[in-house]
Amino acid sequence: MHFQSGHQSISKRGIIGRVIVLLCLACSSAKADNAKPWRLQEHLGLPEWLRFNGNTRAFYETMDNQFRVGGIGGDQLLTWRTMLKLTATKNGYSVAGELVDVRGTLADTGTPLGTDDINALEPQQAYIGWNGSSEAGDDLGLRFGRQTMNLGARRFLARNIFRSTINAFNGIRARWERPDKMTLNAFYFLPQQQRPNDLGSLLANEAALDSENFNLQFWGVHHEIHNVWRDLNMELQFFGLHEDDTATRNTRNRRIYTPALRFSRKPGIGRLDLDLESAVQFGESRATGAVADTTDLDHLAHRHTLESGYTFDLPWQPRLAFQYEWASGDETAGDGDNNRFDTLFGVRRPGHGPTGIWGGFAHINVNSPGYRITAKPRKDVQFMWSHRWYLLASDTDAWVPQGVRDATGNSGRFIGHQLETRIRWEAIPGNLKFETGGAHLFAGDFLRRAPNSNGQQDSTYGYFQAEVSF
Repeated sequence: MHFQSGHQSISKRGIIGRVIVLLCLACSSAKADNAKPWRLQEHLGLPEWLRFNGNTRAFYETMDNQFRVGGIGGDQLLTWRTMLKLTATKNGYSVAGELVDVRGTLADTGTPLGTDDINALEPQQAYIGWNGSSEAGDDLGLRFGRQTMNLGARRFLARNIFRSTINAFNGIRARWERPDKMTLNAFYFLPQQQRPNDLGSLLANEAALDSENFNLQFWGVHHEIHNVWRDLNMELQFFGLHEDDTATRNTRNRRIYTPALRFSRKPGIGRLDLDLESAVQFGESRATGAVADTTDLDHLAHRHTLESGYTFDLPWQPRLAFQYEWASGDETAGDGDNNRFDTLFGVRRPGHGPTGIWGGFAHINVNSPGYRITAKPRKDVQFMWSHRWYLLASDTDAWVPQGVRDATGNSGRFIGHQLETRIRWEAIPGNLKFETGGAHLFAGDFLRRAPNSNGQQDSTYGYFQAEVSF
């Protein structure tokens, strides 16, 4: 492994100091199992209409045998994320602000560092809102300003959890909910473009305000109907994304539309659960964001995801689930079509393993069956084991997250198979939790034979995180 210390902006003394603070907060919040979590809100004696909450997370990750194009050896990264939120609420109206600070150390110029890892001192949310009810008892809500949002299975729009930085948007959203019947969400957003985005600034943990403009617009409608049949919920979704170049940013000039349909049934002891979602995309896009790429392609892509499991009525409540996903890739270069599925602003962690400096797989050009086992050895401990096989949906397109490609298709489709495990422990419920896990990629023929691959064998990843909420 090659690790360079010259770019570290957090000293060892600073790291040790923050760990001490973390442990002190944990100790100060120790309590009986049946006590409610300790909150700084109550310690400060703030009024009920003014709510304060926050958390801080230390996250260490390391990998051996880099599989990205041009990657050499191993990498490691330690990030520290702190989030503070203040919300004032009165007569249904609210004003909220959230500050997020994500900084890292232990990285070097060979680390796959990006805006998904570092974002120093950023006002994550700043919005005004209203919540009320109709005469019929329906819940209504509006929110305007910079905000984050989760929708459905979080595959198209999500507030990131595992990833260190978080997608945020400027705009307006509306919600209408009829209890036990249906929920309707609609939004119009200008996605935040995280800054800085050059490697030198990220290594130095430099702060720069994220920005947005009307050259990138994202909007959609999400309609969920509850209990359409035997606890089965149905979601109708439609998203639009409009993107143009700016003077300082070259894009793929996407004008794409994504209708999707999802059926889901939540896990429960002694019954089958289901998550079945299909989506298509159509419109126009370009193959790359390069300055020289001025060709608008017909965009036509699709993605289909299935997970079905059964939770056994046994000690530890074990659940065994089957998983499968197909997301299209570009079939033929130069044919005037773009068939790569676009993930919009969703997350890939729940189905495809750790992101961060690993980030092996995404909902693009993938054909992946697998299975997952989860269990609860104790009420405060969760265990997960996953095994997935990964093939290219199109053998002439790239393994997109990593840039590995054989345009001839002669290297085959089999990328490899990934084993993943994870353990979560709520050491002090509501205040202190730990998580550790890892992944191992057994390299397949495509990864070993593709012309621009590193030609390496297997890759291994591990991580540990500790989070304090207050």
